[in-house]
Amino acid sequence: MKKSIIISLFSMLITITSIKAQQVIRDVASEKLAPNALSKIVLLKLSAAGFSNEILGKAYPIFSEYYTYLQTAIPEDKLKLIAKRDDNLKTIFTETQMATWKNTVEPSLLLGK
Repeated sequence: MKKSIIISLFSMLITITSIKAQQVIRDVASEKLAPNALSKIVLLKLSAAGFSNEILGKAYPIFSEYYTYLQTAIPEDKLKLIAKRDDNLKTIFTETQMATWKNTVEPSLLLGK
C-alpha cells in the first residue's frame, strides 16, 4: 500500500514538473529579440570567426536594417531581404570573409524562425 502511494506521488511530481518545464520552454521560444540584439549576436559570431572590429562596425548597420525589416516582412519578401543583405555585405567583406559568412556564420544563426 505504501509503495503504491509513493509511486503515485512520484508520478504526479514528474508529470507536474514536465508540464512546468514545457511552459518555460514555450515562453522563452515565444520571445522576440529586438533587431539590435539580433545584430549583436551576429557580430559576436563574426568576431569569433576572426572578423576585424572595422568590418564589424561597417556590418552592424547592415544587420540592424535587415532584422528591422525582417520583423515585418511577409514570407515572400524574406528572400529579397536576404539577397539585399548579402549584396551589402559583399561591399565590405572580402571573398574569403563572404565564404566564411555563408558557410559558417550564417548557418549557425538559424534560430528556428
